Amino acid sequence: MRYISAPSLTRAVADQLEDLAHLDEGTHSRPFGRYLVEEGYIDAAQLRDALWRQQKLRAQRIGEILVQMRALSVDALERAIRLQLDTLAAA
Repeated sequence: MRYISAPSLTRAVADQLEDLAHLDEGTHSRPFGRYLVEEGYIDAAQLRDALWRQQKLRAQRIGEILVQMRALSVDALERAIRLQLDTLAAA
């Protein structure tokens, strides 16, 4: 497993989310945490824990928190973001 620094991860996730924001406004996406559960990357308990932590930390994105929790690897996060972008772009 490879690791990247927190600032690099933050930039990568922000870039991906910016890409999502520029997709056709008619395209509706599900929350990223729900996407991760539905696609089998994490389970519902991990998402609940991450969402609780997100409420306390406020400045972090769900993917960053899941990586810090070691519920999700950086590679899996990158793959999930890429697949969600591809899915939304194809819609």
